[in-house]
Amino acid sequence: MDARAEAALAEYGATHERDRFGKVIYDVDQIGIDVPARREQMRAYSEHFGIPDEPW
Repeated sequence: MDARAEAALAEYGATHERDRFGKVIYDVDQIGIDVPARREQMRAYSEHFGIPDEPW
């Protein structure tokens, strides 16, 4: 990344507060995702790329 891009990114971060329009909260129970089943479906991918399970 060149200096111009770094400066633009820094300016954006300084002027755009995170969650300024609220937060999106995902509830897997509310949308019907079976977390253990989904983890098992994705196990090979997660292990291949070293992606740890997230706590739910």
